[in-house]
Amino acid sequence: MENNGLKPFTFHRHDRPEVAAALRPLRGLAPYPTREAPSLASLDAETAARRYLDKAFASAQLPSFSPMTVHDHENEFRTLGAEALPLTDTTTVKFRQLFGNIPVYGSLVTIELDENNELLAIHSSLGQPSDVEPVAELSPAQALGVVASRAGYTNGSLNAVPRLQYYFDPGQERWHLVYTVENVLRRQPRGQRAPALFDYVVDAHTGALVAELPRTQRMEFTEPGASESRRRRRHAPTDLPDTDCAATAADELGQSREFRCKRDRERSLLVDEDLNIHTHDARFRDLSLGGDAFPGDYVTLPPKPWPAAGVSAHANATEVARFLRSILKRNGLDNRGGRIISSINCCYGGDGVGREWRNAAWIGTQMVYGQRLQRGKLVSYASALDVVAHEILHGLTDHTARLRYSGETGALNESYSDIFGIIISNFHEPDVDQWNWEMGEALDETGLPLRDLRSPRRCGQPEHMDDYLVLPSDPAHDWGGVHANSGIHNRVAYLLLTAAGAEGQPLLRPREVAALFYLTLTQYLSYTSTFSDSRRGMAAAARSLFRKDPALEAKLQALAHAFDAVGIASTVPHDAFEAAEEEASSSPRSIEAPEVAVVSVAPRLLIPYSSDFLGDGFEVPLPQLTGRTSDEAFSGGQVVDYVHFSLTLHERRRIALYTACNIDAAQMVRLGRQGLPWRLDPRIPAKVQLGPAYYAGNEWDRGHLVRRQDPIWGPVTEARRANEATFYFTNAAPQHANFNQDEWLVLEDWVLERAADFAYRLCVFTGPVLSDDDPPLRDAQIPAGFWKVVVLRDATAGGADLSVVAFFMKQTEMLRDKLGKKLLRLKRYQVTLSAIEDWTGLDFGALKDADELAWTPFALRADRPAESYRLLTGPQDLVFSGDQRRAAGRRILPQRFPGAPPGLGASVH
Repeated sequence: MENNGLKPFTFHRHDRPEVAAALRPLRGLAPYPTREAPSLASLDAETAARRYLDKAFASAQLPSFSPMTVHDHENEFRTLGAEALPLTDTTTVKFRQLFGNIPVYGSLVTIELDENNELLAIHSSLGQPSDVEPVAELSPAQALGVVASRAGYTNGSLNAVPRLQYYFDPGQERWHLVYTVENVLRRQPRGQRAPALFDYVVDAHTGALVAELPRTQRMEFTEPGASESRRRRRHAPTDLPDTDCAATAADELGQSREFRCKRDRERSLLVDEDLNIHTHDARFRDLSLGGDAFPGDYVTLPPKPWPAAGVSAHANATEVARFLRSILKRNGLDNRGGRIISSINCCYGGDGVGREWRNAAWIGTQMVYGQRLQRGKLVSYASALDVVAHEILHGLTDHTARLRYSGETGALNESYSDIFGIIISNFHEPDVDQWNWEMGEALDETGLPLRDLRSPRRCGQPEHMDDYLVLPSDPAHDWGGVHANSGIHNRVAYLLLTAAGAEGQPLLRPREVAALFYLTLTQYLSYTSTFSDSRRGMAAAARSLFRKDPALEAKLQALAHAFDAVGIASTVPHDAFEAAEEEASSSPRSIEAPEVAVVSVAPRLLIPYSSDFLGDGFEVPLPQLTGRTSDEAFSGGQVVDYVHFSLTLHERRRIALYTACNIDAAQMVRLGRQGLPWRLDPRIPAKVQLGPAYYAGNEWDRGHLVRRQDPIWGPVTEARRANEATFYFTNAAPQHANFNQDEWLVLEDWVLERAADFAYRLCVFTGPVLSDDDPPLRDAQIPAGFWKVVVLRDATAGGADLSVVAFFMKQTEMLRDKLGKKLLRLKRYQVTLSAIEDWTGLDFGALKDADELAWTPFALRADRPAESYRLLTGPQDLVFSGDQRRAAGRRILPQRFPGAPPGLGASVH
C-alpha cells in the first residue's frame, strides 16, 4: 500500500449509537426553535457539523480522533462546503486541516448528518507534519519561477497562484513545506504525445521540485502523456435562439441514436440545452498548439448527414448525463448544471498516419477524442459508450475528490472511471449475468479489450495486491502503472455486482453499487487517497445508504468480502473497535479477550532469520540467552519467525528481548504502510503481547523494533509479506511520539557507506534495554532506550572479516539512571557490544572480536573499555578499528561458528 502520510479515522453511528448520542451539541439549543434559542434541527448544516467536530475532538470516547499540534499550532479546520445528498437523504460538510493557516495537502474531514441534523458519521484523513519548519524561505514569486522554468514559460508569462501547503512525499515518506501550482500547461512536451497539464510541487525551503503531478486522465496507456490546461476557448455564440429540436442519426457503430439538438436559423447544432451538453468538431486541429482553437466549431447540420463521430460523442455524453441525473441524483459534473463539452477529430503533436491520434482524454474542462484507422477508415474514440463514460467521469473526479494521477492514487482514479464506464454502458441490461465486462474492445479491429473487470489478468493487469506493480512515477512507466494496477480495484466492483445471497439472489442492484462508488468518490476521498481509503469510505457510505435496509449486514459482509478477495486491507483505527479497547483499559486482567477481536491473523509466509546470510562461510548466529534472560524469556527462549526476521519475547515485559533481521540493501522494495493494521500473532498467547489498549490515550506509539523498511526486499510478493509481518505486536515496543525511527535508518546508512559491493547485506539485531525500575505503562513498563547491532562483511579486509558496529539511543529519562547520567543525555551514540551484553543479559559470543569500537585506542585507553561510548553527530564520528584489531589477532574467520545457531527452542511455524 502506498503511504500518503495521513492518519485514517472512521466513526459511524451504526457501530456505536451511544457515542453519537453523547456527541450531540446541545449547549445553547432548545428542543424546538424559539426566539431565544434555535434547535439542533434548525441549525444550518455547517454550524451543526462544526459543533460535532469540536465535541468529537474533546471526547474521551474517541481516543483515535484527537487534536494534533505542529510547532505550537493546534490543527484548525476550514470549511469546504456542505452538500445535500438525495441518495441517502443526508448532508455532508467537509473540512480541510490547517496548522498555522497552512493547509495539509490531501487532508479531509467529512461530517455526515441525517435529515434532523443528527450525527451519522465522522470520516477523516489527517496529517501531522511536525518535523517541518513552518516558515517558507522562498517567496511565492520564486516558486512560480521554478515552475515556469520547468514548464517552458518565459518572461513572467505563467499566470498562476502558488499556494503554501504541507505535502507528504510518498517516495521519500516525509513531509515538506511546499508551494503547489495547479493546472499548468507544460509548453515543452519533451516527446509526449498528449496534452501536458500538471500540478507542480516546489519545496518552500530549498526551491527543489518535489513533484510533477499529471492531471490528464487518458483511456489507455499507449505512450507517455499527461494533460492540458484551461484553454481560452472559442465558444459558440451565447445568443442562439432558444429553439430545441430532436434528431435521429447513425453513430460510428452504425446504430441509430436519438438525441436533442438546437436550431440556429437554417442549421442545427449538437447542443442539448436541458443537460447542457455541447459537442464540437476540432477538424484535426493540433492540441499542442494551444491558442483559441478549442473546443472548435459546433457539429452542425447541414451539411447532411450528421457526422457519425459527432453523433456518438453527443449521444453517449447524453447517456452519461442522464445517468448522473436520474441514478446518482447529480446535476452534471459540477452538480450545478455546468456544460459538458466534447471535441471530436482531435490531434496532438502532428503525429499519426492519416490524422490518427489514438487517445481520448479529459483535459481539465472538456473531453477530447482522437481517432484510429480501422480497415482504412478513421473511427472516433467517441464511438464506445464505455470509453465516453470513462473519460467524462474523470471530469466528475476532477470536480470532487481530485485524485492525484500517479501511483496507487492514480490507479484508483482510473478504476473509478472504469467502473462507471462499465456500469453506464450495461445499465440498460437488467440481468447482470449478461453484462459485457470488457472495455474498449470496439476501438480495435481485433476486438481485444483494453480492460476486463471480470478478469483483469486477461488484459495484463494484476487482480490482487500481492501482484501490485511497484513502478517509478514517470511517463515511461505510466505514472506508476495507473492503467495496470487499476485492475485490482476494478475487480472489487465486479465482485459486488455479482455478489449473491444464500439463495442465489443478487445482494446489490447495479444502481446500489453505482451509488456506493459515487458516494465514496465524491464524499470520502481526497487528493492522495488509496485503495484502502476507498474501502474505508465505501463501508461508511454503505452504512448510511442502507441504514434503514434490513439487509444492511449482508451487504456490509459482501463489501468486506469483495475487498478481502483482492487483498485491499481495511485501515485502522476504526472506533468500532475502541469500545473493546476502553473495556480492556479499565481492567488489565481482561486484556486478552478484547485484543483478539481487533486483528489476529497468522503470517502467510515464513522466511526465518538466516545465520549464514552474509555468505562465503560466515556465520552470524542469534545471541544466546544467559541465566537471567533465559528465565525471563517466553517458552524458554522460543524463536518466533516472520519474513526475513525472527525474535524472542520477554514473557513478563511482553516485548521482544531481541530481534534479528537479514537486510539485502541491493534488493530493497519501496512499499508504503497505508492500510496495514497492527495485529496480534495468534501463534503466541495474547497475554504475552502488548496489544492496542496500551497505546490508546497516551503519548506512546507502537514503535517497530525491526524497522519497517529493513525486511522489505526481494520479490514484490515476498516484500509485501515482510511489510505485513513488521506490524505484529510482537515486533512493537512503547516508543515516545518524538522517538524518530529514521534515526536508525541513518545509522544503517552510515555503516553501508563504507561497504563494498559484497557487503550490501547486513545482519541487524535490535532490542530494548529493560530494567525493573523502568517507568510504568498501566500494568506494563516502558523501556529506557533501544540498542542496535549491525554486522557486515568488512570492506577494509576485502570481505575476509566481519565488522560489528553497536549503537544505543535513549528514549526517556529514568527514575534511576542505571546506564550513567552522562550517557542518557546523548541522543545517539556508538557503544561496545560488551556494554549491550551487560545491559541486556544477551551473549553475542565471538562477535565481540569484530566490535569496531572496542578495539580502538579510544576504548582501550579508557578505564573501563567495555563501557566506552561515542557521541554521533554524523558518519564522520563512527570509529572502525579494522586493521588495528586484526593486528591484535582479533578477527572473525569463515566457519568460526560451525554448525547451527544456538538452540533457543523450536521456531514457530
